[in-house]
Amino acid sequence: MALHRAVLVLWRVQALVAAAVVAVPLVSVGALAGDLPGALRAALVAAAAAGLVLAVWLPGLVYRGWRYRLGGEALELRHGVLTVRRSVVPYFRVQHVDLEQGPLERALGLARLKVHTASAGTDASLPGVELARAEEVRRLVLDRAEVGDGV
Repeated sequence: MALHRAVLVLWRVQALVAAAVVAVPLVSVGALAGDLPGALRAALVAAAAAGLVLAVWLPGLVYRGWRYRLGGEALELRHGVLTVRRSVVPYFRVQHVDLEQGPLERALGLARLKVHTASAGTDASLPGVELARAEEVRRLVLDRAEVGDGV
């Protein structure tokens, strides 16, 4: 299954904020430093613009690479752009499942599912799931893990 498309908005906003943190000082230095050569000033502005373009484009690639599947025996995750990571979390190893939401995720109706196991190396995180679907996946994983729902 794919993540909810609203996660693109979340990731793009986060990337644009990070890019702005870098771009604003670059453009400021380029604009305020009167003794910089014109080519260097243009390079600073071009670097800032490239960062902003990447902030809009890269989340789309990340989104297309994300898939998850609730198999009969395990939760399967696949994600990555250059390096594809496949994770399998067997239900019998699951100890608990958390739902997390930041302010922007709440505004978009999304949640992040965090699956915890006895081994920290097999914990998994599933971002960008619609809240109602995240609750459903949480219950399903806990039922298959035979852990029960403490909430």
